[in-house]
Amino acid sequence: MVSNENPPASIAVWYFVGATFVAALPMMMFPDMHWLVRLVSVALALALIAAGGWQLRRDRRAADRPVDQPPRG
Repeated sequence: MVSNENPPASIAVWYFVGATFVAALPMMMFPDMHWLVRLVSVALALALIAAGGWQLRRDRRAADRPVDQPPRG
């Protein structure tokens, strides 16, 4: 039987959205911020992008796995 429900939204999307805000918002709100704080903000954004990519890969693997097969550890 085919389901008409939409698939659940990926958590990875929220990592990417968060990375956008972490990178852009402090620099827009505080343009005279110290360079070290800017560097930390960009590093945190890159970490969130990497975590989003990792989560997206997990989601893709789970979608490709057959329903009756248990997840690998």
